[in-house]
Amino acid sequence: MLKTRNGAIQIVGLKNLLKLLTRLESHGLQGTEGEVWNDLLVDATELYPSRVNSSDNEDQSRILRSLDETKTCMAALNEVREILGKKIRSLRKACIPFALENGMKRMPFEVISQIFQAVHLMTDGCGFAIWVSHVSRRFREIALSTSLLWTRIPEHYSDDQVETFLSRSGRLDLDVSMPRSLSDLPPFLQILRPHLNRVTRIRNFDINKDHAMHDLGLTHLPRVKDLHHRCSYHLISCALSSLSGDNGYVVSSPICLSDLTSFEFVADGHRQSLDIASFSEALYCMKSLKRLSLTLDGCHSDNRNVVVTREPRSVSIDTLQVTVMGKTSHAVVKLFYISLSFLVASTVYLTLDVRGVVDIPEMSYIPDAGLSEVMFPYGSVINIATLGIENEIRKAGLLTRLVQDCEIAHTIHFEGRQATFIPSSPGDDLFWTQFSALRHLRFTRCDKLTEWELRTLATNLIIRAQNGDGLQSLEVFDCRGISEECLLELSEEPEVGSKLIWKL
Repeated sequence: MLKTRNGAIQIVGLKNLLKLLTRLESHGLQGTEGEVWNDLLVDATELYPSRVNSSDNEDQSRILRSLDETKTCMAALNEVREILGKKIRSLRKACIPFALENGMKRMPFEVISQIFQAVHLMTDGCGFAIWVSHVSRRFREIALSTSLLWTRIPEHYSDDQVETFLSRSGRLDLDVSMPRSLSDLPPFLQILRPHLNRVTRIRNFDINKDHAMHDLGLTHLPRVKDLHHRCSYHLISCALSSLSGDNGYVVSSPICLSDLTSFEFVADGHRQSLDIASFSEALYCMKSLKRLSLTLDGCHSDNRNVVVTREPRSVSIDTLQVTVMGKTSHAVVKLFYISLSFLVASTVYLTLDVRGVVDIPEMSYIPDAGLSEVMFPYGSVINIATLGIENEIRKAGLLTRLVQDCEIAHTIHFEGRQATFIPSSPGDDLFWTQFSALRHLRFTRCDKLTEWELRTLATNLIIRAQNGDGLQSLEVFDCRGISEECLLELSEEPEVGSKLIWKL
C-alpha cells in the first residue's frame, strides 16, 4: 500500500485485480487453467522492470509472469480485505446503539422489568433506581412500576423523597437506612411508622435510634432479619447490654434478636472499653443467624475472660467476617475469638487492617494456639488478609497452623506482605497428611512467600498426591519473592500443568 503526494492511498496491483474481476464478471469461473486467469498484468514495466526483457525461454517466462500477476492480485485483494474489514467493524460499532434501541423497543415490558430487578439485587443503595428512571420515557414507565427498585430507603433523602419511595415500593419488604442526624430521626420515623411491618433490614442502627423509637412508641419491629449496628466509644457497653436484653441499662430493643439472619456490628472504640460479655450474650440470642460481620476499630476491654455457654463448633452459619482495625488491643481480639468459638462458618473472612497506624502493637492478631481451646477461624473456606503489617509473621508456618486445627478447610486464601507459611523443616510424609482436606490454595501479594515454600507445596500437595487427593488449584498473584522462571518450571511438571495459576 502506497501513498501519493496528495495523501490518497494507492493499492499496488489494484488495476490487475479490477481487470481480473471484469473478466470474471463476463465469463464466470472457468478453473485455474482458463484464459480468464491469464494475462492480468497491466503495466509490467512499473512493477517488475527486471523481467520485461528476460532472456529465459518463453515457457518459463510465461509461468513466472503468471505467478507474479497472481501474487499481485492476491496482494491487492488482501489490502482491500483489510480495508473492508476495518470498515465493517466501524459500521458494526455504529449500529450497536440502533440495535440496542431497536431491541429494547421490541423487548417485552416484563423482561425489561426482570433485568432491572436483577441489576438492583447486584448493587447497593438506590442509585440504580434513580438512574434507570431517567434514561427514557419507556424505561421510566417500567422503573416506576417495578416496586423492588424503590424498596431501599436512603438516609439522606428529604421527607417528600422518602414518601415517594415508600409509595412506589408497593407492599414489598423494605431496606431502611436510619438518618445519622438525631434531629432528622423523629420525622423520618413518623413517615416510616405505617410501614414498620414491612421493614426487614435496618442500617445505621445504634442506641440513639433505639431510644428515639421508644420515645415515639415504636417498640416492635416484627420482621427485621438483617441489622447493621454501629456503636461509638461511649455507648458500646450500653448498646451491647440493650441487645442482650439487660434492662439495667435501657429497655429491651424493639428488634427480636432470635429472628435475625444477618448481623453486622461495628465498634468504633477509640481504645475505650468494650463489654464483650454482653456481646456474647446478645450473640447467643440470635438463633436464626446465618451471616455475622464484626468490625473492631481501636477497642480494648476490661473483661478478663468470657464464659462460653455453647459447645465449641456447635452452631453452623454461612458467613463470618471479622475485621480488626487501628490499635485494638490484643486482649479484645483474644476474647472475641473465644466468644466466637461455638460457630462453624462455611466461609470465614479474617482481616487485620493497620494501615496508617503508628506504633503497631507487637501482637499480630493472627490465630495461634493458646488463644482458646478451639482454633479460630474454623470454616470450610478461610480468607486471611493482613494489611499494613511490615514485621514478619512467623507463627511456625501460618498455613500449617490452619490445617492442623481446622480439618474441614478445603480452600484457604492469603493476602499480606509478611508471613511464613510452612516450617523450614516440614518433616516426613506424616506431616503432609494434615493437608489432606485442602483443595484450593491462593497467595495474593504475599511478598515473603519463598520459591522454596512454593516448590515444596507443589511437590507434596500436587505432584506426590494420590488420585483424587491434593490441590486442584494453586494460585500465585503478585508475590514479589516468586520469579517467572520458577513458575514456568513448575507449570512444566505434568502433574502440575494448569493447576498452577499465576500472574506477576
